[in-house]
Amino acid sequence: MLAKIKQFDERHLSSCADVTPLEETGIKVNEKSILAWQKYSKDYENLKNEENTGEGEVFMRPMPSFLKYLEKQNFVEKQERKLKIGTYSGNSQLKRLHIEEENIAVAPPTLEMDRVKIDSFSDEEEEEVDLHDAFLDKQTEVPKLEKEYKTSSFLKAIKTHTENMDARKKALWNDCVLFLPNETKQSFSVTYLRNHAFPDKTHIVDKLGRWKTCMDSIGKQRLAHEMVITNLIGKEFRISNIPYKLQQVDELLQMKRRSGAYIINLVGNKSLI
Repeated sequence: MLAKIKQFDERHLSSCADVTPLEETGIKVNEKSILAWQKYSKDYENLKNEENTGEGEVFMRPMPSFLKYLEKQNFVEKQERKLKIGTYSGNSQLKRLHIEEENIAVAPPTLEMDRVKIDSFSDEEEEEVDLHDAFLDKQTEVPKLEKEYKTSSFLKAIKTHTENMDARKKALWNDCVLFLPNETKQSFSVTYLRNHAFPDKTHIVDKLGRWKTCMDSIGKQRLAHEMVITNLIGKEFRISNIPYKLQQVDELLQMKRRSGAYIINLVGNKSLI
């Protein structure tokens, strides 16, 4: 059954018109699996609408594995639960980004923090659509996502990757914390870029601040070591395992919310993958 779930997950890495019918997956159809499939279908439609994807376009934040939905309905047998599969390393819930304004007294930062601004489209740049073509029998062409960017600059690769995105996807990248790697590279893959980008920058910076508070508090270090943050492709990282410059978080916490993605430098010749 686990192999069938993996195939089901792989079919929904990108946007398609409909979720694969349950009876075509080979998974046993009963009340529990139907409820899991219905919830998955609803979340899948929400993800398509949120990312405004076209047919065949790869999601920036993939759907959680269907296994998670089956487990919530107690469909999976206990002995099978011991076998871990998951296409995306653990993001079990599909959530909209929620950004809360910080109620922190703002002091002038000692240093101007690095930020990268991804330009959004203005209304003047919108293309006019010829409605006469709306009902012609044409095959929609989806531009292929470039897999590798030939540059030695991580930030330049981000700029190139996002320059042709629509306004909503650019806004998602602008709301990220980017952990800037220092390892020497001549090219950057899309996967590499997304692994270093963590959405909902206000939440991420706040959590990094709480991690430091717990590390400095007697009896709370264990709680700090359990804290995780999740990147754009749903992969979780323990904060304790990320070698970043702690003072940058202090400076970000003192800043008002500003446009553009926040950059936090990794220490040494390090990356997250």
